[in-house]
Amino acid sequence: AEGSSAVMTITTTRAFAAAAAAAAALMLVALPGAQALALGGMSSLPGVGSRALASRARPAVACGAGFGSGGAQAAKKGPKRAPLKPKRQWDRYADMTKKGDAPTFEVAARKDADSPWLSVGRVAVDGGEANAAAAAARQRALIAEHGKRLHLALKAVGKAPVQVGVRRVDGADFVLAGKAEDTLSDDVELGFEGVADAASGYYCHYQNGRVVASASASAGDDVEQPTASAPPEATS
Repeated sequence: AEGSSAVMTITTTRAFAAAAAAAAALMLVALPGAQALALGGMSSLPGVGSRALASRARPAVACGAGFGSGGAQAAKKGPKRAPLKPKRQWDRYADMTKKGDAPTFEVAARKDADSPWLSVGRVAVDGGEANAAAAAARQRALIAEHGKRLHLALKAVGKAPVQVGVRRVDGADFVLAGKAEDTLSDDVELGFEGVADAASGYYCHYQNGRVVASASASAGDDVEQPTASAPPEATS
């Protein structure tokens, strides 16, 4: 009787060990990340060798750092836009206004929200008022540069950015045009004409050999006119 009991105990122990090993192997298959930690300990169980466990293991997949960032899934930035040229945008403005089908909008610049708006010029854009702020934002570099050329208050800020605003009619409030408003695609036609600056030659019209201001780029009565100009520069 004692012999039979011992045999039954050994058989039960082996059966239990085999069942535990099989369950552990299935768990490793479902959770490949735990294989490296578990293989060493499981290989010592009766009837389960390291080769048997390794043969059932699936290779772990390497993951990049972060929450899904990197690789082909990372957002790719589009090509950087080429900077607009003053002469080219002035020519576009002239062509659009000659056709008579493109409305124009006054643009101004200021140092910050506590500073007055200073007259800079006008922009023209296809699509009318809905695209006015975007047209000013797209050409903000030209507007800011010319504003610093015209006004000592803007020139004093140096390379620091200035605020650019746009409005449809004289007396209306300017709408701030920031980088976020630059939403126009490259196929939308737009142009810019600045207030004539005789000292630099920018945006100047000539009559009888004399420089005259552009009537289309004149400012409203409530906006400060140019008070100073920078040294002469090339217009190309």
